[in-house]
Amino acid sequence: MRDLTELKTEFRKEIRSKIAKFTPDELKASDAKITENFLALPEVQNCGRVYAYVPYGKEISTLAALSYFRKAGKYVYVCWDWPPDILPVKNDIIIVPGLTFDRKGYRIGKGGGYYDRLLEAAPGVFTVGLARDALLADSVPRETHDMSVMRVVTETQTLTING
Repeated sequence: MRDLTELKTEFRKEIRSKIAKFTPDELKASDAKITENFLALPEVQNCGRVYAYVPYGKEISTLAALSYFRKAGKYVYVCWDWPPDILPVKNDIIIVPGLTFDRKGYRIGKGGGYYDRLLEAAPGVFTVGLARDALLADSVPRETHDMSVMRVVTETQTLTING
């Protein structure tokens, strides 16, 4: 039987292969619709600070959302400048990256565990994952320390997981 690390590695490889097949136009259209649906969430309209990632490669773009938040006067922290002494609080939002998410709010990320540690340190904070419909999984391999998000937003749906 394969161990969980091996399963996660294989799953990441499969998802990256699917992502590589998207055209630039498909990615752009997908990103725009996901952003539109994300910004429509009531929690977004009334949030405090925003903790987010800046997209790398073919990750779902957060740039339009980050611009929206900055224009709205929100404090926006991106992954490389999060102050270690200022943890998110209940009215804040954490936009969690992932190669894909499942219907229970768990994700397959890059494998470093950074966001799982952040989510664990910020209980009760609104967390959201952005996912492409074509990549949404029924289940992803996960370990006991893996944390789920409260919402998963795609081009066509918003899944409420908890919170």
